[in-house]
Amino acid sequence: DMVHPYLRRRDGIDPVEYPTEKVREILQRTLGVPLFQEQAMSLAIHCAGFSPGEADQLRRAIAAWKTKQKVIYHFGQKIINGMVTRGYQHAFAERVFNQIKGFSEYGFPESHAASFAHIVYASAWLKHHYPAHFAAALINSQPMGFYAPAQIIRDAQNHGVSVLPIDVNLSGWDCTIEPRHSRSPFFSSSSAFPRDSQLATRDSPLPLRLGLRLISGLSEAEARSIEATIASRGTFRDIASLWRASGVRVATLRKLANADAFASMKLTRQQAIYAISALTDEQLPLFDLARQDKEAAQLHLQPHQHQHPLHPPADPQSRARELPGFGYSSPRAASPPDRLPPVAPELSTLHDYASTGFSLKAHPVSFLRSRLATRRFSPCIHLHDAAKLPNGTQVRIAGVVLVRQRPSTAKGVMFITVEDETSHANLILWPDVYQKHRAAARHGRLLLVRGTVQRQGQVVHIIVKSVTTGDAELQTATPPSRDFR
Repeated sequence: DMVHPYLRRRDGIDPVEYPTEKVREILQRTLGVPLFQEQAMSLAIHCAGFSPGEADQLRRAIAAWKTKQKVIYHFGQKIINGMVTRGYQHAFAERVFNQIKGFSEYGFPESHAASFAHIVYASAWLKHHYPAHFAAALINSQPMGFYAPAQIIRDAQNHGVSVLPIDVNLSGWDCTIEPRHSRSPFFSSSSAFPRDSQLATRDSPLPLRLGLRLISGLSEAEARSIEATIASRGTFRDIASLWRASGVRVATLRKLANADAFASMKLTRQQAIYAISALTDEQLPLFDLARQDKEAAQLHLQPHQHQHPLHPPADPQSRARELPGFGYSSPRAASPPDRLPPVAPELSTLHDYASTGFSLKAHPVSFLRSRLATRRFSPCIHLHDAAKLPNGTQVRIAGVVLVRQRPSTAKGVMFITVEDETSHANLILWPDVYQKHRAAARHGRLLLVRGTVQRQGQVVHIIVKSVTTGDAELQTATPPSRDFR
């Protein structure tokens, strides 16, 4: 009886009424609803006859009401009796006390509310004017908050941001902002704010380059080694030269290949995996010595003290001369054949999801759309159109689970966010529905949902009536959802 009455009054749905001028003076800024601790204490003092000391004791009791219910009950009777004695209606006095008691779950001082509001406004301003920068900052701060990287990327694209794929030559560890028509690696997002002449406008944001951090299981230390090597040496034309110059493990190269991160070397995922298959981290001293002597002779250099190619020599400049970034080819690298068996688009997309949790190529649900349409499943984007799906409409939707939440304050209600190729949908499962469909709701990756559309302003939910899993139709694994964080 606090949040919704305030919102309805703010939107002009319900009238704002004050029983006395004193109550108006205390609650006018919050439309007659006590939202802050200071207001609760003022009501106790000015309307129920509390002293300032008693009001502070009330504040302390509110904070600990779960363990001191008898104390809060004592204060409640005093508040109600004091307000009735001063001419307030019993129902109003009781409602005020119940609202005050609610502060144990939601209440905080007005100064905290002002601080949160300032952060929200600043975040909204950045998201509105610099959507690419905002998305990069959120992804680079993962894991955090409620939203998965796939949601952040989708939202950035919906707001006009061109999202560029992960690429070993063009991506650093973090997501970055690239100047237009530039392939300079690792352009810093922090240096891209207003003083840069190529800065985006609201209608034309700068491109967002996804970072290596999004590759599942990739070591930050290994990624940083690649980043430093490319920053100092420039881009590489083949995998073997990058491997030898950076000193990373072959397993790291495989993770990059699985993420399809070698496009700038003109290699598909298949070709990169094939090329890496011939590389090994095992030391073969005899062959390494012979190869380094041959390389030194070809470069008209004197052979220096032999080192294994995974470890740089004492003289970095000598190492740089010996292993040029462009055009170097290791004799231990396999040249992929001109033709490899084609990979179906569906399988390529699912490989992206398995490696990074998203795909810029397509969405797994898009390959099921024709089958879903015959079963009368609506795309999630229709939820944003009140003309197509008005409030109270029965609807079926299907989507990959992004987030599951079951807050302790929600009394057993589960909230799930799912996504298809068009948009996302927010699901509400009441406790009885969750218990009935627990296996699918708790463990399913692709959910097939039947429910009722609930609209309140621009907020849209689906009140779920039944849910089943469509995991078998995905044919392969999708990334794990972010559950109960």
